[in-house]
Amino acid sequence: MTLHELTLGVGARRSSYRIRIGDPARCLADVAAEVDADLITVGAHEEHPDRLPALGTTAERLVRCSPVPVLLCATTPDGVPRSVLLPLDSVEVTTELADWTGALAERFDAQLNLVHVEPTDREHHLTSGGAIRGGRVSTTPWTRIARERPPQRVFVDAVQGDSAEAVLAESKRFGAELVLLQAPEDADTKPDNPTSRVLREAECPVLVVPSADNIRLMDTR
Repeated sequence: MTLHELTLGVGARRSSYRIRIGDPARCLADVAAEVDADLITVGAHEEHPDRLPALGTTAERLVRCSPVPVLLCATTPDGVPRSVLLPLDSVEVTTELADWTGALAERFDAQLNLVHVEPTDREHHLTSGGAIRGGRVSTTPWTRIARERPPQRVFVDAVQGDSAEAVLAESKRFGAELVLLQAPEDADTKPDNPTSRVLREAECPVLVVPSADNIRLMDTR
């Protein structure tokens, strides 16, 4: 679909163009802040000999600097998501990630699959740090969204192994039509980090919610 066709489908009054010169990821992030966007959507690049497969480096850089969630679609979604996967590698996810997960699950009446992933390499994370205080597990955002959904629409499980492989396997197991992740830390720039692997290899759309630092950056603009 061309931009012109997309404009015709959405409507000219609800569409606008922006032209930027520079790093694509940074330009997209800046425009999202300028227009007060709620979401950035990115598709897969065509295959190129010096580019990573599926989703390219622009998308992977974008999820690190975007002040708003980024939806990455390697293939065209088949309708609304009926099964949503939220991987947890700690006892707590950020409020922003939990709110997006809960809102989408409620909006589409989707099954919510919460999977605790205990990675073999604890330096790699797919969600934010945990919160265990005084030997007690505190009430967390993910437990809140689990309670807000009907019990028959929530499934909780736990797996152990490589973070990316576990998420990819669980998404297939549950027939997930949307995977939600936290944006990776800036320090984790290795091309084989778990988040990048999921972005490149997932067979369903992936929604990456920005870090608190990027959200604060947008608020100061």
